[in-house]
Amino acid sequence: MKKLLLMASLIASTGAMAQLPDGSICPDFTGTDLNGVTHNLYDYLDQGYTVVVDVSATWCGPCWGYHTGGALENLWDTYGPGTSENKVIVLMIEGDGSTTLADLQGSTGATQGDWITGTPYPIIDNAAIANTLQIGYYPTIYTVCPNRVIRESGQISTAAHWAIANANDCAAAVAGSNLGLVTYNSSTAVCGNLDMEVTMINMGTNTATSAALAVKQAGTTLATQNWNGSLATYATVNVTFTNVAITNPAAVTVEITTSDVVASDNVLDPGLVGAANAPTTFITVELMTDNYGAETYWRILNGAGSMVAEGGNILVGTTNIGNGAGAAPAHATAYANATLYNIGVSVPANDCYTFEAYDFYGDGMCCAFGAGYYKVRPTWGGGASFIDGGEFLASVEDAFRTAAVVGIEEESAGVTNIYPNPTNGTVNLVFNTAETKVNVDVFNVLGERVMTRTLNNNGVQTMDMNSLNNGLYYFNISIGDNSTTHKVTLNR
Repeated sequence: MKKLLLMASLIASTGAMAQLPDGSICPDFTGTDLNGVTHNLYDYLDQGYTVVVDVSATWCGPCWGYHTGGALENLWDTYGPGTSENKVIVLMIEGDGSTTLADLQGSTGATQGDWITGTPYPIIDNAAIANTLQIGYYPTIYTVCPNRVIRESGQISTAAHWAIANANDCAAAVAGSNLGLVTYNSSTAVCGNLDMEVTMINMGTNTATSAALAVKQAGTTLATQNWNGSLATYATVNVTFTNVAITNPAAVTVEITTSDVVASDNVLDPGLVGAANAPTTFITVELMTDNYGAETYWRILNGAGSMVAEGGNILVGTTNIGNGAGAAPAHATAYANATLYNIGVSVPANDCYTFEAYDFYGDGMCCAFGAGYYKVRPTWGGGASFIDGGEFLASVEDAFRTAAVVGIEEESAGVTNIYPNPTNGTVNLVFNTAETKVNVDVFNVLGERVMTRTLNNNGVQTMDMNSLNNGLYYFNISIGDNSTTHKVTLNR
């Protein structure tokens, strides 16, 4: 329920939000704590501190559980200002704009308890900071390194926080020249050539003026780009490779190839870039919702950007999706919680498609609130999924392509004729094969199997469809290692 309460408050105040992506540069913020002391993020970072930011709400049960668990208190007492390590700052941000001092003191009915007593680190009651940090849910625990790079560290132990603060990629600037890469900004879902953008940061005390970069696949250079300019310490710049020819799907890396880099910082791995190859034009979107099914929406777009299929609750989806900016929602039926859905989709051959999944709350479909997932797979034949996932923030996209195929009414896989078509109840199948057994699976337009038969290859075989409703059906016929699909219309 608390998760839904936050969802409602975010709708009212900010619209759909998403967490700051790991590896991005954290925006600066300034806030005054309950004791009147002002705190500036970049001031702490410039002093070499790693800053852990706990964005919570007084009514939030999980926030209270983590707060009282002591991980951040121990972090402050062991590694914070005044300790021998003196390396970590902890800031609690109360992110709900309706919170009062009485709520923080634990003296109202809208709080989990007394947040102030016994808390050694600063508490800042400032919803504007939560908005700056693009908070999508409570609690959100960020770690900001001296290089200004942010990650969502989450509700981890004191030791785990300390390990992050001591990692090579969370260090302060070093003397001399030191360029690194922090984020990959472009899509990984594409058919064909792609413009690939990365963000480069100067982690050296000297101003950087040039760099050479490359996109590589299995050690082979696909594209190069030179950068020239002026980049001060901790400053960033975006570098774009245009029209990179990708062998789809391809595991690629983006690298700085000049020498003034630290090895742990000079390579970005965006994962598989490109489009999966769909083995058929008859696909199924298999969707397992988490415990908040109403947050989920998905769609499939063709190469021209037109929508060919969708599902879920577009009313709580990301803005400007569905039929386009300003258009009325095309689909507004919310999914149930923790429920498995199989949605059949027929897509034309010889095109590139983008599958997009959205989560309004910004925490994907897995795993904190249920083991949800999505898969895109062949509708029949037992083929493995060619797209799958579930862990993302507000949205995720993947691409797949369909090859040019033989028309489904043509002879293939030993099927010489299906008649009459349309049929008023029975259909005859004629085979030309040495195989003795023929498997026939019949699917409706939703991809649901409605009939299955194993036929003997002995002349003309007849199938009775009178138990089915009028409409279009797909006969998937498997003979040995081959299969083919035929459309059959039932019209009584």
